[in-house]
Amino acid sequence: YMSSLFSNIEKSTCKILDAGAGMGALSNCLLDRCTSKDMLFKNIQLYAFEIDPEICAELSKKFLKYKNSDSVLMNLQICDFIE
Repeated sequence: YMSSLFSNIEKSTCKILDAGAGMGALSNCLLDRCTSKDMLFKNIQLYAFEIDPEICAELSKKFLKYKNSDSVLMNLQICDFIE
């Protein structure tokens, strides 16, 4: 539901900040939507922060499908966004 609230804007790059990524539900939905033909972005940059290393490991697995994409830059940090 939440990812449907984001509309396509006239920019070539989409930057996503997920300050409390958790299991990546929102980020994953947004990435799926941004890489579909529904959105017209040439590049997508995701900056995700999660403080729990175990959850971060699972999050990394979810994002593997984008690993070989030339248009998606993934930056996953195991730390607190606020620090």
